[in-house]
Order: sequence, then C-alpha cells, then structure tokens
Amino acid sequence: MYKYSPSTRGFYRQEIHGDNIPADAIDVADGTHAALMEGQAQGQQIMPGPDSNPYLADPPQSSPPVQPLTVREKLNALGVSLDELKQALAE
Repeated sequence: MYKYSPSTRGFYRQEIHGDNIPADAIDVADGTHAALMEGQAQGQQIMPGPDSNPYLADPPQSSPPVQPLTVREKLNALGVSLDELKQALAE
C-alpha cells in the first residue's frame, strides 16, 4: 500500500519512509499507484483532486514561443521607413 500526499504531490511507503510521511497522506492501492506511474511515464501529470486522491491530467499546453520583431517591423510600428532611418543616420 502506498500513501499519497497532496501537499507534496509525492508517494510514500511506511517501510521506506517510516515516520517521515506527511500528515495529509492518504492510502493509495498498489494497482492505482502503478496506473498513475504508467500515465506519468506517458507524459501525463499526477495531480491531487479535490478529495486529495491523485489523478492523471494532461500537462498544460504551452504557447508557441513569441518571435522577436525584426528591425523593419519595429520601424514600421514607429512609422519610420528603413530609407528614412538610413538617411537620418547618414546626416
């Protein structure tokens, strides 16, 4: 039998952790633990539910990285053309 602590999001076993198991840890059957570990190995996250029982959730979708603006795009946003900038720098 495993114990799951929602506060640490970790699993514990009495024979390994002894008295160092968080007070909020709840019992989790071996089969449930195995299914959770398999889901985590497949890329899911183990999360504590509202009842403290762990469940599998898909990881949050990350946004695509924002591409920095090019110099031309920055100039366009300022209403300045590249030719105007070149002319100003030449003066």
